[in-house]
Amino acid sequence: MSHPARTKIPRNTLKPAPPQKKGKGARTLPAAPPIPADVERQPATLLKLACKLSMASGSFVDTKFFAYTRRDGRGRVGAPRAVYANSFVLRAKAPQYFEPLLQGGFEGDGAVGPLDAPFPPDLPDDVDASGYDSDSDIEDEEETWTAHSEPTSLSPWVSPVPVDLKPEGSALEDDVEKATKIESLESTGEPSEPEHTPDTIVNSGPQGKIRLMRDFAYPTWNAFIFYIYTGDVVFAPLKSQVQMPEPGTVRRDGLTAAAPRCSPKSMYRLADELGLDDLKTLAKKDIESKLSADNILAELFSGFTAKYDDIRDMELTFACTQARESLRSGIFEWLRHTDDLKHNADVLAHLIRWLAGGGPDQGPNYCSDCGTDRSWNCTHCGCQRSF
Repeated sequence: MSHPARTKIPRNTLKPAPPQKKGKGARTLPAAPPIPADVERQPATLLKLACKLSMASGSFVDTKFFAYTRRDGRGRVGAPRAVYANSFVLRAKAPQYFEPLLQGGFEGDGAVGPLDAPFPPDLPDDVDASGYDSDSDIEDEEETWTAHSEPTSLSPWVSPVPVDLKPEGSALEDDVEKATKIESLESTGEPSEPEHTPDTIVNSGPQGKIRLMRDFAYPTWNAFIFYIYTGDVVFAPLKSQVQMPEPGTVRRDGLTAAAPRCSPKSMYRLADELGLDDLKTLAKKDIESKLSADNILAELFSGFTAKYDDIRDMELTFACTQARESLRSGIFEWLRHTDDLKHNADVLAHLIRWLAGGGPDQGPNYCSDCGTDRSWNCTHCGCQRSF
């Protein structure tokens, strides 16, 4: 008998939302429109409704996420990059996650301020990379950069888009300014002092909520937001695949309506974290479709596989039914060059059991809540789970 489904709890435990920090130039935001209980949750319908609401509010984008892109040699991830979004679509599609997230829950880093501002200086521009060990969407850098204790626009981690404060067609204004200086010099003998623009005008664009996503890499989060909008997701090849990217793929993807690519492993981790079973299934099927006799050992003994029983069982099935010869001929050499087997002990134990003739594991013979061994119904801890 299979176990009953258990609700997935995000890694960051939800706590009461703290007051949102307000960045420079921030104003009080209007209350977010409620999500109608009977609203159709299809992406196309939600986008149309969001467009209709933006015609009254004057703004479609009201939320800005930052996610890290690179990992350096010091074991830090940084170089945050922005992903803009419409919060109505997000809250309507996945309310159990985005409602508390955008209210400051999950112990996150958030602020309220201008959406055209660079990375907020009071948010960390780099963090420890321990949670990204098996994340294929984080790029590895050979050089180690020095992180600033108070990041600025010159920080090597931060890549803000430069803002041109002059509107288009400002050549006439430049000519007028020059003429004014000449006129002042002719009349008084001293150049006129330029009028200083108040600081409040800088980054005075649309206001919104700003949220730093510590747990997910930029390509993953970018692809996830696109999936929420459209229902489309495209996965990149596994790193273990011997496959060269087609010339111009990145450029073409950026100039078409194709979904942005991300690692299926990274998206699986996100979907597992957020409890999104449909997206999790899509990512799992993509990983399975990319397994071969050439990469099964690399995948089977990866750090990613060691973390997820569902992936482990799927890869064990493939290895022992479709790549058995590669498994027999290569496993000893693979294990000989594996530095740390303790993270793969569970995978190895299941593999030995299968190769010894036991077949696939039919499930645990102990209570996963209290560890009591071999009981049809665990009476030790009071749960009524069947095995």
